[in-house]
Amino acid sequence: MLLKGFISRELIPGAQNELKGSLQRISDHALDDLLLGLSQFAPSFVLNKEKITVLTEPKEFFFTLKNKILNARRRVFLSTLYIGKSEYELYTVLHKALSLNMDLRVSILMDALRGTREAPGPTSASLLVPLISLFGRHRVDICMYHTPNSSGLKRILPSRVNECWGVQHMKIYGFDDEVILSGANLSCEYFTNRQDRYHLFSSPQLTDFYATIHQFISSISYKLVPSDSPEKMALVWLSDTNCPEPTKDPENFRRHSTSVLLKLLKPTPINTNEVFSTIVYPLFQFSPIFKPYDFSTEKKGICLILDTFLSSQSTDYDWILTSGYFNTDKDYSKRLLTSSSKGCVIVSSQQANSFYNSPWPSKMIPSAYSFLAERFLLDVYKANKQDNIHLEEWKNGCHGEGGWTYHAKGLWIMPSQENEDKGRKPYITFIGSSNFSRRSHSLDLEATALIITFDTELKKSLRDEIENFRNYSKKVDLSDFSSPDRKTGWFVKLCVWILGKMF
Repeated sequence: MLLKGFISRELIPGAQNELKGSLQRISDHALDDLLLGLSQFAPSFVLNKEKITVLTEPKEFFFTLKNKILNARRRVFLSTLYIGKSEYELYTVLHKALSLNMDLRVSILMDALRGTREAPGPTSASLLVPLISLFGRHRVDICMYHTPNSSGLKRILPSRVNECWGVQHMKIYGFDDEVILSGANLSCEYFTNRQDRYHLFSSPQLTDFYATIHQFISSISYKLVPSDSPEKMALVWLSDTNCPEPTKDPENFRRHSTSVLLKLLKPTPINTNEVFSTIVYPLFQFSPIFKPYDFSTEKKGICLILDTFLSSQSTDYDWILTSGYFNTDKDYSKRLLTSSSKGCVIVSSQQANSFYNSPWPSKMIPSAYSFLAERFLLDVYKANKQDNIHLEEWKNGCHGEGGWTYHAKGLWIMPSQENEDKGRKPYITFIGSSNFSRRSHSLDLEATALIITFDTELKKSLRDEIENFRNYSKKVDLSDFSSPDRKTGWFVKLCVWILGKMF
């Protein structure tokens, strides 16, 4: 039986027998079929207790990030959308780590469009390129992914507009045998007053796997090199994998990436003789670089979990979904709205959106996401689920006036209060870069991990993580969207209708 590995070594014999019976009952109804289903398309890694640490605050994330980089002996690999163009403290930490340890290798993957957006002014790329000059490309490798969706005539558009066609959005931060999965980028606000999620995994096997994914996407990306240009840097195509250039031959670029990714993402069976308390399934949304079929696994995994635990008949589990940019995929919404389970959606308030009070046209973005949240709530009422599904807005002050912004994303599925103490049931969460939106599932590269755990301490940490968010969230109803300051203009609605895939 697949689930027997979940029985912990630390349990006393009597409790172990009791738990085994409990697991058998759970297995008969859901979990065994779930694990079999996941094993068809996703690699899996088993972890024991105290191998996952849930970080809660931006400053804790930054402290951990710096500490892990400085203490890394072999490798540091960072996959992110961008690094802040004035993030000198992080630059100094990388410089110090490389100076103190001659065996250390640093690899950084960013998005080419976002990482050079402000050129010829200061950019992520111009901040980091001196590391290559100082320590050499044999020790510092900085790569810039460019979406194949932006090719041909699209390339003449401004960089910020071109980002709408897709970016490298994964947030994977690895150090030797540990890796942080997050939704946070690497810039000042994410280290101070921009709320996100951050899970630290201590597992050589899992870290090696994510390092392999990082290395492959880096290998099909442009290389950052020093140059004599005004920007002091250049992006060059030096792929050593015979991969076609994404902006010149996007179709064959996709075919090449597909052939390699199908091998890297090959599902792995669980060792049923191994004892563990947690299973981690890395899931990815790589739609822009698959051809001719989309073999992405994130949506498959989420739909399978929702179908397993949130059926229209069962009320055994509750759920919480959050996104700073809420535009949930319709296949998820359909499942949530037909479920009998109780649930809560936490979204960013307009005041906690980083585009709040920004110049036109980006100033319309908070209103657009507010409109999308209102539209979801209308669907809740149409489905007669308003007693089961609530919408909450997160707000901690006001952006631009010393307040925080909200960038967290995730899905938690937990035993309902009535079932919490009736048996040993698992907690499930998805952690990573995806907003579970139409954009996430069509345009960007996303990395998400599915965690299924029976670990009591980890379950408590996940509950605390949720409570940390809900301390600043407030329930809203349809009447709240009717107030004059919340009214969405026709132009914003038109933009959402036309550009919905890009939100």
